[in-house]
Amino acid sequence: DQTDNTNHVLATGYFVRGISYGYLSLLYDKSFVFIEGDDPATLTADVLKPYSEVYAQAISDLEEAITLGSGLSSMEVKGFNGLTLNKTEFLQLANSFIAKFTAQLARTGSENTSSDWAKVLSSANAGIDYDLAPFGDGGTSWLHGNYYFVNPGWVRLDQKVVKMVDSSQPYPFPASGSYSIPTTMPDARFGVGKDFVPQASIPFREDRGTYFYSYYAIQKYDSYRSDLTLPMVTFPEVENDLLKAEALIRTNGNKEMAATLINKTRVTRGGLAPASAADADLLDKLFYERYLNA
Repeated sequence: DQTDNTNHVLATGYFVRGISYGYLSLLYDKSFVFIEGDDPATLTADVLKPYSEVYAQAISDLEEAITLGSGLSSMEVKGFNGLTLNKTEFLQLANSFIAKFTAQLARTGSENTSSDWAKVLSSANAGIDYDLAPFGDGGTSWLHGNYYFVNPGWVRLDQKVVKMVDSSQPYPFPASGSYSIPTTMPDARFGVGKDFVPQASIPFREDRGTYFYSYYAIQKYDSYRSDLTLPMVTFPEVENDLLKAEALIRTNGNKEMAATLINKTRVTRGGLAPASAADADLLDKLFYERYLNA
């Protein structure tokens, strides 16, 4: 086989480096930016780059991955355990990550206002129409994210979100360490066998503070705890939908379409009254869905 796979390898390499720098730009205010041709001896603390430059490198890499991938007749990307992405799916995923990093980079309100929301919209429009969900490998390497995320003794739904769902419940969590939770919730995603399941008690140490207390366990992916080979949703389609909706709202675009995207989960899964383009709190409804669709 004399097939030249150079650009296929380069496309996937730029993609991996792009999402790596992208997450560094979101998580840290400074980071190293080290690319081909750089001298490792220059990696000293005084050359840490601000998050804006780390982000710029991420976008450059992802755009290069898209350019190289677009020039190929086909692709088979097998870097996600149990999955094979074709060319279309690979390009969609790269675009979704560009939308994600661009929308979430800002640290302040003013930075958020000046973010390139047109870029978020165009990238999200070209983004995924599927859930990126690599398969677990039985717990050998890929385990902790889904396994502990749904462990009610490790993680609970933030009480601030609980208050958003049901205004009768307190925020912050009472210093007493307890309160009487209601038997029903306004959102259909709450309840026994649902995404968020009420617990009888809170197992965390009180002397470490009650600020992170919550009665609601996150059990959307609870089945993974009994079968470590099931798919682990890493980048759901709904996240791209909400990035698109946010960009439409912030660019004064088609708010009816934004409401439709919000209602894909708000109505069908939450059982709530549909959002509409005229809603003054449309962004609030969007963030509500983002918080409950992790």
